[in-house]
Amino acid sequence: MPPALRFLHTADWHLGQPYKNVGSLAEDLREARLLAVERLLKLAVAAEIPLVLVAGDQFDCPLPDPEWVERLLEIIAAHPSLTLHMIPGNHDPIDPGSVYGGMRFRNRPSNLLFFETNTAHPLPEWNATLFACPCTARDGPDPLTWIPPRSPDHGLRVALAHGSRTDIPSTDPNYPIDPDAPRRYDLDYIALGDWHRPNPNPAKQPSARMYYSGAPECGGWDEQGVGQALVVELAVGAPPRVTEVSTSGRVWETIEETLSDASDVNRLLGRLNRDDSSTRLVRLHLDGRLDADDRERLERELAVLTPRFALLTTDLSGVSIDVGDIDALSSDPRVRRIFDELSRLLNDPSASGPTLPDGLPALDPAIITRAWKLARSKLD
Repeated sequence: MPPALRFLHTADWHLGQPYKNVGSLAEDLREARLLAVERLLKLAVAAEIPLVLVAGDQFDCPLPDPEWVERLLEIIAAHPSLTLHMIPGNHDPIDPGSVYGGMRFRNRPSNLLFFETNTAHPLPEWNATLFACPCTARDGPDPLTWIPPRSPDHGLRVALAHGSRTDIPSTDPNYPIDPDAPRRYDLDYIALGDWHRPNPNPAKQPSARMYYSGAPECGGWDEQGVGQALVVELAVGAPPRVTEVSTSGRVWETIEETLSDASDVNRLLGRLNRDDSSTRLVRLHLDGRLDADDRERLERELAVLTPRFALLTTDLSGVSIDVGDIDALSSDPRVRRIFDELSRLLNDPSASGPTLPDGLPALDPAIITRAWKLARSKLD
């Protein structure tokens, strides 16, 4: 009896993704996508999994920068113990003018098998057949309909395809795939690309017969939790065994907090102040009400923490200042006098400028800032 068929299922590398709206960080994030591919290939080698199925959208567009093509092929060639079976997806479909028609890709390493047409590819070592279903355009019909009925020489039947399951809402539907496709086409496993999160969740459904592997690296805050590949084991007469492995090098997070006192500020800072901050892209959504001291401390601590992150974005406009503490600060004549003058000006912008008495102690910028915020908050 042949050994069980074990393979790594991956998809949606999207090399060359532009990463708009993150400025100079975009180059680093594009690099992270390529490093995630290298990471998952090393994972396969370490786990002694010789076969890798790549279900499309290796590149973010049909004609990526040649640098990404060159570097990807170098990484694949550097892992000769692996054999990669790859199809184009709907972002990088095969046609004469695409990246896959170029001379550089056509001179790909021997351990990369790329399928340009619907192909039944034997895997005799495992008594299996791979049915490769490449995308030839941005969208099209069900890619699995050409697969022939089962015959004794097929052994385990595995399909490699890219498209949109019709039972999963999508903003970009393409190549519709029936959720009942494994039964409909008599397949032991369907390795899908297109959806960037594993679906179904292998931790909850480890023996389904059709999965999206998810993307190996996150593409933005709308993809939080992305960064996986799937290890699949198939044997005749047994259900699939599917487990998820982490491949991501960057973590995208949105943290939402309502702040009301110092303990809330401490809790938030504790969530942020971790050793792995250099790999985190965090977006803070904050609201609530703090006294002036806590608000100033929050701003000060965030300024210290921000350089430690790959990216930390903060909007404190939803965090108002509790103006009740102006009475507690009234013993400081500087704050009280500036507060009164700013309040007067805010009530009547046409009034003459502030009149501060001679001999007022030197003004620290923080004192002015506090008085200004208190004045605005009270008037608001």
